[in-house]
Amino acid sequence: MFYLHDIPHSIFPKFADDLVAIAVNDDLPCVITELQSAVDDLVSWSHKWGMLLNVSKTKAMLFGNCKDDVIELSFYDEEVKQVSEFKYLGVWLDQQLNFSNQVDYAVCKAKRSAATVCSLFDGREGISVHLAVQLYKSLVRPHLENAVAVWASASARDIHKVEQTQVQCLRRLIGAKSHSSASAIEVITGTMPMRIRIRELCSRIGAFSARMKHII
Repeated sequence: MFYLHDIPHSIFPKFADDLVAIAVNDDLPCVITELQSAVDDLVSWSHKWGMLLNVSKTKAMLFGNCKDDVIELSFYDEEVKQVSEFKYLGVWLDQQLNFSNQVDYAVCKAKRSAATVCSLFDGREGISVHLAVQLYKSLVRPHLENAVAVWASASARDIHKVEQTQVQCLRRLIGAKSHSSASAIEVITGTMPMRIRIRELCSRIGAFSARMKHII
């Protein structure tokens, strides 16, 4: 038996079996030193509990204007691979944190889900607006909203992609013409525009976090 609460304090944040070490400094050598120390602490912890951690799934990533910087870390005497993007807890992170890859990922998943739903009926005819909205909100929109509080700072162009995706999916589900306006589709289905929806979700999460801090 091993205890996750026994993991070294240098390893943070922790989520189930996903462990992360973060170092913040303007000096790259200091960052490398801090991260290597965290890795060494984790290796010692794994030896204590007789565990073998997966080096192949361990990656190093630098954030900021550091495209050409190299970070060298050793894990079990193996080199940790440095990457420019990484999927963590379902969200694609990039060095500049512009979240373009995350938006593309969410859009692709939503479109695939909508296509799967449409394959169950004649997409050209569509289904009732009520049923279409229920299916969209249950099976499609969650892909567009997943972890939105993290990537809501994406560029206006990327947020526009999300808005277009919602309209395209709803248009297919209700069998509307391809030239039907986005506003008309959202009014007919009673669906909130994604830009406003994202703002609302972030406000809810912010209010909930504030209440939790007050309780704690």
